[in-house]
Parts: sequence; C-alpha cells; structure tokens
Amino acid sequence: MTTRYEDNSHAHYLTFGCFQRKHLFAHHDIACNFIKQLDRWRTESLVQLWAFVVMPNHVHLLVHDPYGDFGRKLSALKRTFS
Repeated sequence: MTTRYEDNSHAHYLTFGCFQRKHLFAHHDIACNFIKQLDRWRTESLVQLWAFVVMPNHVHLLVHDPYGDFGRKLSALKRTFS
C-alpha cells in the first residue's frame, strides 16, 4: 500500500514511468515535448519545479506546491501529456 503525505511545507520527490516501461523519452522529440509541457504545467498550476530528470523510460521531479491540491495538479500534467 502506498502512503501519501499531503504537507504543503515540504517538497515532493516523484518518479513516474512510461507505459510498459517503454523507452519513449529516448526519442528526442518526445522528451522535448514533455519538457515544454512540464514548463507550461509549472506556470499554470503555480507549482515550484526545483529539479527534474528525464530518463529514457521514466521521469524524476522535485516539486513544491505551497498552495495544496498537488495530486490533482499532477494528474493534470500526466493527462495533458498522454
């Protein structure tokens, strides 16, 4: 069972992968498109993106959301990009 903590005073470290662990981000165009979408998401949702790494089949994010409702904001990023 996954434990989730909703504490606005701390940053969130997130990792999520591609469907069936496919190496989709190994394609330069797809990785660049994701980074553009990540920047748009950061601006629109008012999330502070402290660091990110795009690997061939997954992504690492270090984000801080001082305003709360982070789960819904993250879902919006994934839904928009997919």
